[in-house]
Amino acid sequence: MYFDLDRRLYFYLDGGWRASTRLPGNLRVGLYGPVTLEMDLAEPYRRYDEHRHSYPPGHGKKKNKHKKW
Repeated sequence: MYFDLDRRLYFYLDGGWRASTRLPGNLRVGLYGPVTLEMDLAEPYRRYDEHRHSYPPGHGKKKNKHKKW
C-alpha cells in the first residue's frame, strides 16, 4: 500500500492496483510498521516488487524492542 501526501491518495491492491482517497474497510494502515519513501512517480506501485524486496514486513519495527540490558 502507498499513500501520496500531495494528492492525498491511497494506492492498494484489490485484484489489481486501485487508487482512492479512502481505504476499503478490510484494509488498515500501520499493521507492519510503515516505511517512508520519497518518490517522484504518479504511480508508485510500479516499483512495488523492488520495494517489497527492500522493505519486507516488519522492516520498520524496532529490533530488540523487549531486550533488557
